[in-house]
Amino acid sequence: MQEKKHPCPDCQFCQWCSDTRCGVCLGHGRSCRKKLSIAEQIELYEKVNREFAEKKAREALTSPPCRCKK
Repeated sequence: MQEKKHPCPDCQFCQWCSDTRCGVCLGHGRSCRKKLSIAEQIELYEKVNREFAEKKAREALTSPPCRCKK
């Protein structure tokens, strides 16, 4: 097996990307967050969509009715 450019734990085959791309992939300058499981991703997706729908519903209740001619 060929030597890796960086010791990336999830890299099976190093493609010798540019340093910029490696920095993006490795997350330099960002906090390292754990990857979410599929179940956690679904839960987060549903939570975000539920909050968005609730916000839209609140906005619809507080906004004045449309006065355009139909």
